[in-house]
Amino acid sequence: MNRFFVIVFIFLFILLTGCNTAKQADERTLAGKQTENPLTAGQLMTKSESPAAKQTDLLRMKSQEKESSKEVESAAAKQKDNKNNQQKEAAKKEKQQQIQQLSFNLTEHKDTKQIAVQAANIRKGPHTSYSKITTLKRYTKLDVFEKAKVEDITWYHVKFGDQNKGWISSNIVEDYDPQAKQKAREKQSDRKLLSAPLVSQMPELPRGCEVTTLSMMLAHAGVNVDKMTLAKEVRKDPTPFSKKNGQVHFGHPNNGFVGNMYTFDKPGLGVFHDPIADLGEKYLPGRIVDLTGNSFDRVLNQIDKGKPVWVLTTSWFSYVPESYWETWNTPSGKVKVTYKMHSVLITGYDDHYVYFNDPLANMKNRKVAKDKFIAGWNQFGNQAISYK
Repeated sequence: MNRFFVIVFIFLFILLTGCNTAKQADERTLAGKQTENPLTAGQLMTKSESPAAKQTDLLRMKSQEKESSKEVESAAAKQKDNKNNQQKEAAKKEKQQQIQQLSFNLTEHKDTKQIAVQAANIRKGPHTSYSKITTLKRYTKLDVFEKAKVEDITWYHVKFGDQNKGWISSNIVEDYDPQAKQKAREKQSDRKLLSAPLVSQMPELPRGCEVTTLSMMLAHAGVNVDKMTLAKEVRKDPTPFSKKNGQVHFGHPNNGFVGNMYTFDKPGLGVFHDPIADLGEKYLPGRIVDLTGNSFDRVLNQIDKGKPVWVLTTSWFSYVPESYWETWNTPSGKVKVTYKMHSVLITGYDDHYVYFNDPLANMKNRKVAKDKFIAGWNQFGNQAISYK
């Protein structure tokens, strides 16, 4: 009997001990899970429902979006800078190639000249491909000691200032006259000079000098028309640019504007007098005077009448050598052109100079030696338009 109770006691002891061990294991397991996810139910509710928390999350997201946007913009800016640097390098290499292809002989030449225009560039060599050293003002004295002929243009190697040296084109100098400034002041009273509004073609119209000059002429006549409106309305020649067997096929400037007026990244040139005269007629019906083909005296007569004159001339405001000209094939036949083409509004003259508003340089009443200006103007067939 006693042995029976002992066996029962031992069985109950073992049973109770096992239950406590399992309970402790369960408690340890539960504690471990709580350690892995320490948030209580109240904390979870706070995290998901608290307005302050939501606002914090929103601000964090916006900050991340802003940083991401900055990174994209920075990458785009770097790509643009790289492209600009590549273009600059390409332009630099092209200039270096041009310089290497130039050939000229130096000749000793002693003379004294002076700057004949308002501002002139002094270069490192006898061609526009060479980089600019400095810019000198009108009447600056130049001591010539050498000369060279490059592409039909004579260049002078000169000393100026404190024995500085450089090259300058003969097209923008004249014989030195120590009294030139005084004489110019005395002659100012004899000159004819009009005041016409100045309009810049840049930056919107890199090739839009013709319509911008027309807008200045119309404004002088009392009709204010925006240059961009004229750019849109001027007649266009839609002929696309192509090159076959070394021959250029493009539009004819007297049929309408040729190419793209708004960027130099696409092919383009400009427009001659006929489409400009037609456009002017729209705003001054019966008053446009096309002087094309007449002598320069007719242009000066218009100035005497108080009317400025639209003209097409060279961008050098002087004679441009044949090497800068080319012949295109157009639907209307062949046409001889040069990219050294520019339109300005003549506003005055005196015995030696022509005065004009320049839409590209954005200069009012700019002056150039009359004989040189006329030489460039003649090359485009004496194109001129005014009004009555």
